This record gives sequence, C-alpha cells and structure tokens, in this order.
Amino acid sequence: MGDLTYRSLDLQNGDTPQLSTIWFDIFSGFNERAEVRGDHLVIPQKPGKTEMTLVPDRLQIELRGFIRGIGGTQVERQQSWREATDAAMAVFDPVLTAGELEVAGPYMGLATGVTRALDALTADAIGGEILNRHSYQKWTIRLLCISDPPEWIEDS
Repeated sequence: MGDLTYRSLDLQNGDTPQLSTIWFDIFSGFNERAEVRGDHLVIPQKPGKTEMTLVPDRLQIELRGFIRGIGGTQVERQQSWREATDAAMAVFDPVLTAGELEVAGPYMGLATGVTRALDALTADAIGGEILNRHSYQKWTIRLLCISDPPEWIEDS
C-alpha cells in the first residue's frame, strides 16, 4: 500500500506524481484539532459567561491532487484517466458510510513504519476543468471525521 490510502485505494499510486494516475496530498486536517461543540453558559444579569466543557465534534480533512491518464497514445491516456477517475469516484461517493483514511510514514513526517488513521465521510468532491484532451483533471476532496473521538489514531 502507498503512503496515503482511502478505503484501501492508493491515493499516490506511483513513486512520483509524474508516474501516477492518482496523486493526492493532505492539504489540511492532519495537524489541526477537531472543531468542538457546546456553548458557554450565559447567566442573566451576570457579566461575561460561565465556562462550560466543550466536546470535540468533527475534523475536516482536505485532499488536493489530480487524476491523469498514462499511456503512449492519446486513446491510452484517455482510457487510463477514465479508469482512474472511476476508481476514485467509487471511493469518494458521498452516500457511503465512513471509510478509513490512512497515512503511513514517512509521509507527513511520520517515522517509517508508523501509521495514523481515522474514519471519514466524503463531504465534497470538486473536480476542476478536464484538460489534455480528456486525460487530466485536478480535484479537491473534503472529508469529514465525526467518529468518537474525531482524531487521528496512531499505530506503530
């Protein structure tokens, strides 16, 4: 498996971006803390608020990258792009229940052999313009972790 996977789909499926049909990177949500829910208590006629316990609620993860076709001819590149796009869109389907997003070291500065994972839902999959005669497209994918707790769990 690669350094970044979602639902077991390798999101960096080549040694370099130039050798990959699918290449995504975590843009945000790896080092950040989960958003919290709850309110501090307002007591009428008392200045300020009374501090209440807030609870971790959700963590948003944003992936940015591309899907592209590889091949010696334009037709091969188009077919490769279509195959990779279909595979990615199958796992980034927003109607699916949460799936595992896993990061393996040395990606994101983790030690080799260390992984961090969480369960996340697809909140949004925004595709850019399709270029190079239907063989290249940039994507922004937003995932949402609402598990208990909504945070990365390390496994070494």
